[in-house]
Order: sequence, then structure tokens, then C-alpha cells
Amino acid sequence: FAKAYKTYEINCTELSHGHSCHKAAGYRFFGKSCNKDADLAYTFFKKGCENGYASSCLSAGLLNMVNPDPKVYTRSEPPDPKLGLEYFRKSCEEGQIAEGCHRYAAMFIKGMQ
Repeated sequence: FAKAYKTYEINCTELSHGHSCHKAAGYRFFGKSCNKDADLAYTFFKKGCENGYASSCLSAGLLNMVNPDPKVYTRSEPPDPKLGLEYFRKSCEEGQIAEGCHRYAAMFIKGMQ
């Protein structure tokens, strides 16, 4: 797994491959063959989204909508629900990901604008 993580990280940081960014983010979030780091995972999810991988947009949105649980993960920046909403919109409109569309619509139903 360590070689796989390194490959994903290089493909993300040097080649801007969105899917690799998403995979590197997952490894970092769960600490699979590398140090667990929610901040770096979030950075990789954002980069994956910026590079056209819509599942990363959904994941970045989720990390912006939840309250971090120190038992599961911690981030140095607090979640930003407005940014999370934008990531949900992007995952829906650009990636046609059903869960992103559902979460985007649900935020409006709940009254967030």
C-alpha cells in the first residue's frame, strides 16, 4: 500500500490527475500506509475536485459540512458550510453525482442559502 500511496501522491501533485488526488486523500484520511492527516486529505480532495474528479468535490463538501469528531479526525480549519454547499453543487452539476445533487438540494430545503 505504501507504493500505491506514493504513486497516487506523485500523480496528484506533479501530474494533476484528479482520480489520483482522490485516492491519496482517502489514504491520508484513514492513515492507510501513511500518517493520518485530515488537513492533507482535505487538500487532496480539493485538488481532485479542481482537476475534474467530481467524487472529490463530494468528499470535500462532506468534510465542510460535518463537525469534526476528534475520535475520528481533526482539522486545523473549522468546516465551512457555504464552501461545502459549493462543492456539492459542483459534484452535482459537473459530475452528475446523485448524492451531491441530493445534498445540494437538501441544504436549500433546510433553508441554507
